Amino acid sequence: MKIRPLGDRAIVSVHCHDDLGLAVALMALRKAENGAPGREYGVLSMPAPTYADQLRIAANSLRHREREYRDRGERARQGGFFTEGFLRAFSARWAPLHVENDPKGLNSAHAANLVALAQKYADTALAAWSTVA
Repeated sequence: MKIRPLGDRAIVSVHCHDDLGLAVALMALRKAENGAPGREYGVLSMPAPTYADQLRIAANSLRHREREYRDRGERARQGGFFTEGFLRAFSARWAPLHVENDPKGLNSAHAANLVALAQKYADTALAAWSTVA
């Protein structure tokens, strides 16, 4: 049997600390951003030249925004996964509209893409879990 290295998946696992909702959001963010090396998660606000740096900052940002969202009395999660409202609010800060670094207006699709991908990955995770439960 050939054992494949986990690579990026192992790094994601470390930063999620057994939090499936966070892992799903990070997978969705990675796919929505689809950034080149050093921009995999769209981190532009501080130096993050490696995949691990990008992931760490993205994970910390999601956690921080979740606390802020809850502190305002909003529900950030349902069934362990981030709500659509939270993801849209996160996207508004992460990929704001009408900014210099988005001359083609790609950020206008960020929230919808993030929400759709997170829902798809959550559904996949729940379906997989149901086969072993």
